[in-house]
Amino acid sequence: MKVIARILLLSFLLLAASCTREVFDEPLAGLPEGTPVTLNISFGAQEALDVRIGTKAEMSRADESRVHDLYVLLFDREGKNFYGRYFTYEHRFQTLAALTASTHEGWFVENLQLSDKDESKTVKGVVKISTVSKEGCTLVLLANISNTVTALNGEDALDWLTTMVSKGDEFTLSDLKAVRVTLEQNIVNRADLFLMLGKESGLNTGAMAWDKTDGASTGTYGTDYKIPLQRLDAKVKFRIKYDTTNIDGITPRFWQACSVPSSCYLIEREETQTSHDPDDATFDTEEVYFEGTESDSDGVWQVFTFYMLENRPEKKQTASEY
Repeated sequence: MKVIARILLLSFLLLAASCTREVFDEPLAGLPEGTPVTLNISFGAQEALDVRIGTKAEMSRADESRVHDLYVLLFDREGKNFYGRYFTYEHRFQTLAALTASTHEGWFVENLQLSDKDESKTVKGVVKISTVSKEGCTLVLLANISNTVTALNGEDALDWLTTMVSKGDEFTLSDLKAVRVTLEQNIVNRADLFLMLGKESGLNTGAMAWDKTDGASTGTYGTDYKIPLQRLDAKVKFRIKYDTTNIDGITPRFWQACSVPSSCYLIEREETQTSHDPDDATFDTEEVYFEGTESDSDGVWQVFTFYMLENRPEKKQTASEY
């Protein structure tokens, strides 16, 4: 009887061991939905179109692309949220190797420094999350939601996202697409972080490999599933020069931006949809002195720069009607 009892006990232990829930650190194609997986998602910030600093209002290339915090959202094929977490400097690893070796969620980012002169260098990072395998997912990354310039639907961005994520699968991708980004103040200068968004659809979280090269994991940055983060602010820069052939003694002194939108949609609309509500508030800036000049082979230019939320209103006229 003792022998039989020992055999039964051994069989039970083997059965219990076989039922252990395994977490796949390297997602594999064909995993059943609901299988626990750990994803390493690489991201990069938008490249600056102009790296010269012409005015006091124009932020540096490092400031325009800095990633200070990150909110990660995952929605299933039906648009229901099944993952959401906010990553701050508290969860940031000092090196990519440390993040890769860790068994915990976290992130790593290489921001540009003011001293960086290499124009080809860009911001890049990786965020590690623990989730489950699902097909047809939409991934959304929101960076710098802790900024003091913008709000979501008129509320603090972090508070709004925390409330929505707490609703579980009642929080949908449609809710996110309907969100309006609003300015806390009617200003066109930026002295804080820039709100950024990255979005990728049609993902299989059971087959994502951030550093995949010919099917092998390399532990370095790769192009697979690299999510580009883009600012919601457009940078508008004017370079002005006047012809003195027929006009003499005139020097530009002020500039003013009119009908600047104070809100926009968080997620870019389809090309057939306007990103502007006719009832949206706009504002005019005060007159501002020209602050700087730039020189090239054509001479000296007066310059000014401002930032505004991306916006696409319905056209009022076409060029042929002017």
